[in-house]
Amino acid sequence: TIQLKDGTLATVLTAHQDVSGFLTEHQDISGKADIADIPTSTSQLTNDSGFLTSQDISGKANKSEMIVTPGTGENVDKTTIQLKDGTLATVLTAHQDVSGFLTEHQDISGKANISDIPTSTSQLTNDSGFLTAQDISGKADKAEMIVTPGTGENADKTTIQLKDGTSATVLTTHQDVSGFLTAHQDISGKADKNEMSVTVGTGADADKTTIQLKSGTTATVLNAHQDISGKADKGEMSITPGTEENADKTTIQLKDNMSATVLTTHQDISGKADKAEMIVTPGTGENADKTTIQLKDGTSATVLTTHQDVSGFLTAHQDISGKANKSEMIVTPGTGENADKTTIQLKEDMSATVLTTHQDISGKADKSEMIVTEGTGTDADKTTIQLRNGVSATVLRTHQDISGKANTSDLASVATSGNYSDLNGVPTNVSTFNNDAKYLTRDSIAALQATVNSLVALVNSLNMRMTEEQFTATAGQIVFTLQHDAKTDCIVRLYINGVMIGGNHNGVLEINANNPKQVQYNASLNRNYSLKANDKVTIVYWY
Repeated sequence: TIQLKDGTLATVLTAHQDVSGFLTEHQDISGKADIADIPTSTSQLTNDSGFLTSQDISGKANKSEMIVTPGTGENVDKTTIQLKDGTLATVLTAHQDVSGFLTEHQDISGKANISDIPTSTSQLTNDSGFLTAQDISGKADKAEMIVTPGTGENADKTTIQLKDGTSATVLTTHQDVSGFLTAHQDISGKADKNEMSVTVGTGADADKTTIQLKSGTTATVLNAHQDISGKADKGEMSITPGTEENADKTTIQLKDNMSATVLTTHQDISGKADKAEMIVTPGTGENADKTTIQLKDGTSATVLTTHQDVSGFLTAHQDISGKANKSEMIVTPGTGENADKTTIQLKEDMSATVLTTHQDISGKADKSEMIVTEGTGTDADKTTIQLRNGVSATVLRTHQDISGKANTSDLASVATSGNYSDLNGVPTNVSTFNNDAKYLTRDSIAALQATVNSLVALVNSLNMRMTEEQFTATAGQIVFTLQHDAKTDCIVRLYINGVMIGGNHNGVLEINANNPKQVQYNASLNRNYSLKANDKVTIVYWY
């Protein structure tokens, strides 16, 4: 302790440490945090911004539960999607150009909210052992010292003797030590200068110095401080984190009421061009709203200087799990009359054709203008849609399986006309057929009639009678009951709607051996013709 002539007291060190290389003034570290105390994982932070770790898809529909119907005609750019519960929605299959929009979220793992970064030493763990009070247990009281001022040539020296006899000589006049430390800093954990390899930067890095410690750890520091005059203290800032769709933005308001909105997560600008590498040419005339930007490598692009209204665009990203990467698509632009269509083929060979230009949908009805009535009972697979102007249409909610069906345009003319003359390769003479169905011909009928006539004569001589009975058939009827027992050794003839089909001689009719009053129709021998309701059946038989 030194007391000047005017009574001023000062306490100084009696031996100085080598302070070359040390700071001559303190930097303001009141708002600084130890690097080790800055969070490095999101799990160390409070998720007050509500970042998602997974999305709740409990109310979402599986793709397998959807019936997707591509639009046709003027609605070819629309697709109707029907869910398992019958809900319908119409969506565009071609989108507006969203190039330039983000296709994935930025990686904010490892980022900390500004509000979560400690601003006071009381929020930190004092693992560096900073002092809040000094230990003076080994210090001497001033009352225990004998101070002897020097004389003569030693007038600037004072001898101090302690109670235990220890003495020391100190200077009573000092060099100007304004700006020097008056107390020692805690340098535990600090590296000695002789353990450091210091490399001064050159050229563009002349203001930087690289320091390498004995352990191999390196750091690059500035040789000169940046001018922070005009910069705002954190204490002068009012910070408001964004919410909902603006959750990745933070508004900062300064003491002078100036405010700015900044992103709390950074975009990846690797591969981006510096503005200094760009040649910007504003458009003129009818292109006044366009600006051409040319990069250092000669690449150029024309961009709008005024933006379209994107008030209806997405402010959050959709779940794109299950979506195809652009690199997995083979895109083939259409040509000729299909120039407005583009075919997209995915990696797994699925393909779709989409419009590259949008159709005019002015005059189309909004879903809100539609009254949708689901069918019931036998019409449960139909839905009636009524527009605001009273126009209505009934559509199927489920589609028929048309795999294996042919387009009408692929069918022969006879398939739709039903005209025999539209058949190709028809025979010109019936005699060219093999009569395996045993149809009656003119010759066989004449022979049969002759046989019948001879039999009638024979029957008349045998006292037998021939009769006919008429029936009105029911659908699918095969058994008919006669009024008399039919002679099993005589011919029984069957007529359907006035046409003779055959009889027991060719198996079309069979007489019940146990009950001759019953005859049975065998449809398999009549081209599988099943009797219809109200068919006229005539049976001619002998009894």
